Amino acid sequence: MYAEEQLTATDLCDKCEEDKATISRALTYLENHGFLTCESKNLKRYKSPIVLTEKGLEVGEKIH
Repeated sequence: MYAEEQLTATDLCDKCEEDKATISRALTYLENHGFLTCESKNLKRYKSPIVLTEKGLEVGEKIH
């Protein structure tokens, strides 16, 4: 996610070649721990843009 400005869960499934359940669990963990946020609460989760928070960007910079 660090290399992209924003992605949807569907995009992540395609890029990571993982199923929806795996991506959903990972996104829930990262969101609950303040690493990312879902910008739109109006769209379904898999269609909503997901972006890294400041905390997520700091960690992404270290591991990128």
